Amino acid sequence: MNLPGLPPSIDSIESGVVLQWRGGRALRLIACTPDILRVSLSPDGSFATGGLERYGFIRTDWPEIGYEISIGDVAATLRTDAMMARARLNDGALSVRDGHRSGGNPGARGRSPGDAEQRIEAGRLEGRLG
Repeated sequence: MNLPGLPPSIDSIESGVVLQWRGGRALRLIACTPDILRVSLSPDGSFATGGLERYGFIRTDWPEIGYEISIGDVAATLRTDAMMARARLNDGALSVRDGHRSGGNPGARGRSPGDAEQRIEAGRLEGRLG
């Protein structure tokens, strides 16, 4: 996405945050569980319920979880016990990191905590492992 400048609006929503830039483009982050993040991109700022949600193929009834949202000068951050998602305010680049500070992570497959990183830039998902 080509998103110059800071987003004009940052809205907290249930279990997440929406960043919307001039022209309507928007990024929505929802913490479904401590280790599941739902990422939605919209070219016009609308997040309509799709057929997969309506017919129950995509789960929407998640239990309440503990999470924290912070807005800084450079990024909006959504943090749970298991992950940290950070969206840059100037261009929407998203990084998602393992939130475990110490100890093992059974899903890490021999990597140290924090090695896994995902980036969403220009509307595509790129994965990189440390």
